[in-house]
Amino acid sequence: METTKIYSIAGKLRNDLPFIVNRPFRAPHHSTSLPGLLGGGTPIGPGEISYAHHGVLFLDEFPEFDREIIEALRQPLEGNNIVISRANNSIAFPASFTLIIASNPCPCGSLGNPKKECKCSPHQQKRYNEKLSGPVMDRIDLHIGCLPVEMEKMSSKSKNAEKSLDIKKRVQAAYEIQSKRYANIPSVHTNTDIGIVEIETFCHLDTEETLFMKRAGNRLGFSARTYHKIIKVARTIADLEKSKNITQMHLSEALQY
Repeated sequence: METTKIYSIAGKLRNDLPFIVNRPFRAPHHSTSLPGLLGGGTPIGPGEISYAHHGVLFLDEFPEFDREIIEALRQPLEGNNIVISRANNSIAFPASFTLIIASNPCPCGSLGNPKKECKCSPHQQKRYNEKLSGPVMDRIDLHIGCLPVEMEKMSSKSKNAEKSLDIKKRVQAAYEIQSKRYANIPSVHTNTDIGIVEIETFCHLDTEETLFMKRAGNRLGFSARTYHKIIKVARTIADLEKSKNITQMHLSEALQY
């Protein structure tokens, strides 16, 4: 219903489908404007982050987005809404979405490729990666680097690959575990929603795990946000394995992300 309201006020509901029944997937181009992504205009209307409410916002070629747009994502990622202010009034639109970004390692895309030489200058590489500011990247839970897939692997099917249907079943089981865990907390549905108080209650670490995280934090220089996000990711990994407790193995995997 929340998502349907957003599409309704923007006049984007289909005549044959008066309700939004599937989670939205939005993938705006990197040339989109600030009002187009966040909302605004005259009259004030929702942007892509609100159209992605309860769904996925995919931003491909992330460093190609305007720096102002990238930095403006910090507030909705933290508060799950966006406030559009004008001289005479302000409007808040909901914006609780899963953000997925994709980025090349450099402008030419070949940095780190063992079979292709990067043609970018150090200045170009530095300028490109400066778009990915620490505060923004700190708000993204999982960071996964991908090397180019070899042609032999593209043309052959792996016998050991887990089927998508099996993965879906594991995700659904973990979602049900979290739904039951937070059934008495109205504003919390999954591990990503919990705050510091809930982390202490539902993500308890035993003595060895606490020492492990302290050593990792001191060595890698965690911010408080990073520390808590790693614990929440570890809690999700444990849920996927139907493990009641968070172990060092779960924390180690979370640290790799």
